[in-house]
Amino acid sequence: TSKVCERIAPSLGRNTALQYLGLQWNAVGDAGGIALGHNLCRSVPTQLTHRRLSYTTVVQEPGLQTLELSRCGVAERGTMVIADMLIENRTLSSLVLDDNPVGKRGGRAILRALRSIVGSLGGGHFRESWET
Repeated sequence: TSKVCERIAPSLGRNTALQYLGLQWNAVGDAGGIALGHNLCRSVPTQLTHRRLSYTTVVQEPGLQTLELSRCGVAERGTMVIADMLIENRTLSSLVLDDNPVGKRGGRAILRALRSIVGSLGGGHFRESWET
């Protein structure tokens, strides 16, 4: 499945029609997570709430709105690339990374990305909580 992600990821960056991509329970792995992260970069979202390793934004442009990666084997490196993508992406409204071995560095990268997004939106309170 990581090879499939590497093949489809470039078209996701140009996508304006596909709104939901559910890859949960597939062997996406770090290679697939990295490919998806690199190709889903756009601009900053406008509104944010979070729960666990999920976040939701108000969508500003057509394109992929939901990326479901639960139990896909996305580890620390893939999570760090996905975290960088969160700061740049404008269309994604929901990202789910539940039950992935994201590691401490990957988890912290996600938290830093969320903090950056909240800060760019003019503040708000963001309380750091991490479940292991």
